[in-house]
Amino acid sequence: MDRMLDHRYETFLALCHIKNYTKTAALLNMTQPGVTQHIQYYRDRTLTLTARGQKLLAFVSRLKADSLHAMDMLSDEQTQPPIRFGATLTIGEYMMPPIIQRIYEASLDVSLSMQVGNTTTLLEQLRRGKIQFALLEGFFDRSAYDSMCLKTENFVAVCAPESPLAKGPVTLEQLLEHKLILREQGSGTREVLEHALARYNLTIRSFKGITEIGNMNAIKHLVAGNLGISFMYEVAVAREIEHNILCQINIADFVAAHDFSFVTLKNSIHQEEYSAWFERLKQLGFASC
Repeated sequence: MDRMLDHRYETFLALCHIKNYTKTAALLNMTQPGVTQHIQYYRDRTLTLTARGQKLLAFVSRLKADSLHAMDMLSDEQTQPPIRFGATLTIGEYMMPPIIQRIYEASLDVSLSMQVGNTTTLLEQLRRGKIQFALLEGFFDRSAYDSMCLKTENFVAVCAPESPLAKGPVTLEQLLEHKLILREQGSGTREVLEHALARYNLTIRSFKGITEIGNMNAIKHLVAGNLGISFMYEVAVAREIEHNILCQINIADFVAAHDFSFVTLKNSIHQEEYSAWFERLKQLGFASC
């Protein structure tokens, strides 16, 4: 693959990722002057990309990602190359398993590789060509990527069944007296919550206290133990609500929903193939946009 991409582009990509001339030179077995030839694309010694550098980064990222996929396709004509994609936690854990099962039921020849991570991590993996497309639940710069809506999902607040919040309609202000348990920074779920609260001139710091946990099942366990409340996509807590492990909080005059998006690098030469996967996913389970 590396021979398909000009070494100067490889150097530029590594420098953008590492943001340190000395470490980039060591990684690529180059001298530091060989790396600093790209200095014109940075604004200052903190390695902030210029406008031209940002455009070059988008172009080279797409070029490398497309090249990686092309090499996969050419590596073995007898086998189908793997479909490498990423999904944020709610999508990867609660929506994709039955869809993957349906894909394999339709064709055992398909090879899938799904990486689960937060929105920030998956966009980085997409730019670096580690995955071909991403299924995101969070916010991202839509102008920087090609994206299509897979599904619009409700966003709900949950508490323990024995919590007083479970008994009837409450105001958003009443929730602020409780501890909030939420995902880490960079997660789509947290970003959706922050945007929803901002519409009411509130932040996560408005709550009595906050606990950050990077595991959704751990969050649900703590909420079920009446140690706080949380906000999640409805699909992620449907089973717990059905079995009375968690209770959805009825908040007066509060409605939140957000799109699950299919995201690729802008103007990829493989866009036709990726669009076919978008249509397949829509047919197999993402069908409400």
